[in-house]
Amino acid sequence: MASPVFENTLSAFVTIAILFGALSFALYNYLDGITKDIPKELSKNKPYKYKNALISLRDLKREVIYNIALIIFLLLVERMLFGIGEVIYDASSNLPIWVGWVIISARVSCLVVGIYAAIVQFRGFLTANDLRTILMENGD
Repeated sequence: MASPVFENTLSAFVTIAILFGALSFALYNYLDGITKDIPKELSKNKPYKYKNALISLRDLKREVIYNIALIIFLLLVERMLFGIGEVIYDASSNLPIWVGWVIISARVSCLVVGIYAAIVQFRGFLTANDLRTILMENGD
């Protein structure tokens, strides 16, 4: 009874993953722009702050890359589980009903972790925006 609800909800995961990838690319470019916008005077006048800013930006860029890899992995796992579920149900196997629910549960878990990664990515954008503001205020 609830299986169609989950199936229709899970069909949005591919779209979410594509949007996440595009937004991640934009965030990575935004972080790269911030790195280039760091005032060069900061490296001479306040080398400790300059180094910390570069380290923070490097860590954020690394987090973006990890999140992209995570989403790709989750998408592959979800699609693989979808295929396994199709094979099981098309073969009219005598497997217990809980096997199908385990597959759907694993697919929903992929979706939930993907949404969490998107939220973390969004918070990374907010952090980058705050960092850019701080750098521009303290750059002289």
